Amino acid sequence: MKKLNLFFVISMIFVVFLLTTGCGGSPTAPPIEEDFINIISVTPDSGLVDGVDTDFTVVVEYNLFTYNQGILMIGFNNKESINSFRLVNNADFLVNKGSGTHEFNVTVKPKDWGSQGDFKVYVNISEYPHPSTWTPLDGDTYALTFN
Repeated sequence: MKKLNLFFVISMIFVVFLLTTGCGGSPTAPPIEEDFINIISVTPDSGLVDGVDTDFTVVVEYNLFTYNQGILMIGFNNKESINSFRLVNNADFLVNKGSGTHEFNVTVKPKDWGSQGDFKVYVNISEYPHPSTWTPLDGDTYALTFN
């Protein structure tokens, strides 16, 4: 009987220990307190041909802290000027507060700007919904190269 009571007491101490200290593992990381978006990869990122429809896969990581909902957008500087990025229609992606990754799959015609500068992909994160005139919370660009 004494062995049974001793086993019971030791078991209870162990259970209390587990309940108060947790079961191990790493502690939960605190939330990131900033809005950001970063381009992780672009495929293809070289060997482009000027003016030829090209399928791009662009992977981004993002964090939305300021708002409950946001929107990710993608564009390229392939139209009016080297410093003007045209957003791709129907490529937007809605996100909720927090972090994650997203893969854009878009088809655009690259523009070789020659000595003027680089052809680039641009991504941004903005509040959603946003007013007709707004400033993105963050953005990132990635330069692409031609043959």
